[in-house]
Amino acid sequence: MPAMPIRNRNFQIIGECGGVAKIINKLNGQPFDENDEQLFEAFTIFCGLGINNTLMYNELEKAMARQKVAIEVLSYHATASGDEVVCLQREVIPDASKWNLGSLTFDDFSLTQDQMTLLRCLITVKRNYRNVTYHNWRHAFNVAHNMFAIMKTCNVMSSFEEVECLAMFVGCLCHDLDHRGTNNSFQEK
Repeated sequence: MPAMPIRNRNFQIIGECGGVAKIINKLNGQPFDENDEQLFEAFTIFCGLGINNTLMYNELEKAMARQKVAIEVLSYHATASGDEVVCLQREVIPDASKWNLGSLTFDDFSLTQDQMTLLRCLITVKRNYRNVTYHNWRHAFNVAHNMFAIMKTCNVMSSFEEVECLAMFVGCLCHDLDHRGTNNSFQEK
């Protein structure tokens, strides 16, 4: 009963444990001869090329899926237009005390989306949030507001340099950029 390894085009055995093909009986009951073994070897080479092509196709599909996601992310995200910036610059933004920003009692639902956004940087950050149920721009704004209120009411700002406070605030605004509203289990699948 001849057995032969299944090899790829580089003559390497396919599979972690080694791919092997085995022939058991000839239909005529005769023993296997040299021609049978050559034909069997050609068959295992053909099988190896087929398996190798299937594995390569699988890798190609994965690469194409990654490329599709990358293109979709890049096309989704764009900086704010000049018109959006000009429109916001014309809007009168009240003082933080009028909005009660220094307190945890601040109500962001009293604001329009435009009032919540400042200059081109923040508009761009806002556009990079998707319109999903929870991990959206309003959520990021609420997290950033809570950081600001804690810094102000708990006198935390004196423990950090200004650039560190800014980094925490920006981190709060950006922490869920491009979140698709799915959980980790969904992403793994």
